[in-house]
Amino acid sequence: MYDLTDPQNALFFGSHSNDLIESGLPVDGLVAMYCADPAHIGSTVFNRLWLDSDVSRATAVKACTRIVAEVDCLPWLPKAGALRQEVAGSIRQVFKVSLSALRAP
Repeated sequence: MYDLTDPQNALFFGSHSNDLIESGLPVDGLVAMYCADPAHIGSTVFNRLWLDSDVSRATAVKACTRIVAEVDCLPWLPKAGALRQEVAGSIRQVFKVSLSALRAP
């Protein structure tokens, strides 16, 4: 059913990923994967999610928000400075596109 040897693809791009998105599991998965390997997740997985569907982009924004909020509370987690540099432009673009869609008649 799910390939547990490749959690990134199983969570976001597997055949059952639409079922998982409803559960909020991808956000939890991104946060956990970032804590385990911030350099790889920040540069690879998030970049791939920005290019995917609106749901994937929203999931990435939620995960980034939670990562930034949690690193201040839990000192053993990796700092989010590198993540901010990596994803800030993409998040701004997601917000611009969303605002443009709301303003369009």
